[in-house]
Amino acid sequence: MSNLQSNSYDDISKNIITCNKTSEYQKVWEKEASEDSVKSAAGIDRIQKGNEIDQLLVKIPQFYENFKSGKHYGHILEFGPGYGRIPLYLSKKKDVQCNLYTGIDISINMLKKLDSYFDKYDTFPNRKLIRQENTSLPVENDSVDLIISSAVFLHMNKESVIFTLKELNRVAKKGCEVHFIGSFPNFYGLGSFPSNFISFFKGKKTNYMKFYSLSEVQDLLKEHFDKISFDISVSDFSVFHRKFPKAIPFNKKFRKYSLDNSPHSQLYNLAFGSCFSAISKK
Repeated sequence: MSNLQSNSYDDISKNIITCNKTSEYQKVWEKEASEDSVKSAAGIDRIQKGNEIDQLLVKIPQFYENFKSGKHYGHILEFGPGYGRIPLYLSKKKDVQCNLYTGIDISINMLKKLDSYFDKYDTFPNRKLIRQENTSLPVENDSVDLIISSAVFLHMNKESVIFTLKELNRVAKKGCEVHFIGSFPNFYGLGSFPSNFISFFKGKKTNYMKFYSLSEVQDLLKEHFDKISFDISVSDFSVFHRKFPKAIPFNKKFRKYSLDNSPHSQLYNLAFGSCFSAISKK
């Protein structure tokens, strides 16, 4: 029997509610959030210099660095915000505003940190924060104007991803803007090999990455998020670029191929790109 179900929610604070379901998967994220929320959400140790906001706004995807400033949305929903680095960046650096922000995360510790940072940095004062795990969202049908999620689905089992996509499809308005950034690790990418190799010997944690082929991502979105048409691309970096940026012969030329729109780029990214992203078509 599936563990995906509808649960009731309890109030935690003015802005936070939680479902009454718990799991080992949740415990992993609660532990990481309590130890180092930045490392848990961004995958790097928190920098202990400079002002706090700069310590929080780390590993911002290039997509948001290039994001148009001054946008206003009615309702923004973020799946897996962690401590809130993406919305903090959009609010403080890109002057993005909204009437309502809904943040959905598996960790209550993360949501408490997000709530605190949003208060401190005057970000999206009208907000609803929901601790949720495979439970129906307390969000109205056809009510969301922008859905964002960065590097979250890659940690979830695929049954949970399907359930979540169906829920997000339900709450999205027709023409909703959707950003799934770095969400689906490229199964066939050479950059995925080190992670798979290491896990073979060390074993896989509950929140270990799950990998996808391009056709699998296309089918997943077409079947379970049918309100929106997506452009799917792969990230313009690989584990090789991050670890050995100067050591690879012809690396600058490879990078050039990865960033243009030629057939070379498509072949290059399928081989070296680490994650697929899906952005709603304009």
